[in-house]
Amino acid sequence: MEEQEIEEPISNIRKSLNLDTFNGVFVPCTSSILGAVLFLRLSWAVGEAGWWNVMLMFAVGMLVNLMTALSLAAISTNGIMKGGGAYFMISRSIGPEFGVSTGLIYTVALSVGASFSLMAFSENVLDSFLCQKEPCSLFHENHQWLGFTIASATLFGLTCLIVVAGPVMDKLNTMFTSIMLCSVLVGIISLLASNGVAELSIQNFKSNMVPDYTDGHEPGTIKDGYQTFLTVFVIVFPAMTGVMAGANYSGDLRDPGQ
Repeated sequence: MEEQEIEEPISNIRKSLNLDTFNGVFVPCTSSILGAVLFLRLSWAVGEAGWWNVMLMFAVGMLVNLMTALSLAAISTNGIMKGGGAYFMISRSIGPEFGVSTGLIYTVALSVGASFSLMAFSENVLDSFLCQKEPCSLFHENHQWLGFTIASATLFGLTCLIVVAGPVMDKLNTMFTSIMLCSVLVGIISLLASNGVAELSIQNFKSNMVPDYTDGHEPGTIKDGYQTFLTVFVIVFPAMTGVMAGANYSGDLRDPGQ
């Protein structure tokens, strides 16, 4: 009798879930990877650290992702997996005490990641619509608060949209991911067809191989331009944490254990 009472709520929960592996795992992970780092920061990283060091960063990130994916697979296949994402898996594996502390850190990390994407969006808005006749940067004293205002307004709008139409946004995630994949394809085609500075050549390949870190304070800005391998890696690494986006959708999957 007790087993039926335990299994019945679980079966009812699973009946309410409707996302399959593609829409609930592959699409969130892909959309998380195809973000600000790929479209805005990757070229900066290559210019600072060189493509050889960037490839090394990717190798380290792939190693971390491999260990994370193996841990997720072990946890989700050795018990009943329910909603809650990473917090559920951590709290059920190492206890609620460690789960709560890790969950708080993970929440802060997600907040920082959201701020990273919002600032990248505001930088694009500044460059495309508000600073067409002069160099524009979020770190410039004249544009700092304008960029923060755009990012804050965007965050408020997205919050309202998710509260009002959260399930609809989840279903539109596939469309957004398809648009980003098409953008990557267009970028590759434009690179192959270009005849300007960004054209494929052995000279560009060799010149972008070695690091050329910025050293010193940039005049007219509010930032210190000193860069190292570690500072570049910190900017690039968020693109390698897309595997956690799929784990966070565990409560929306038909069968989270699979």
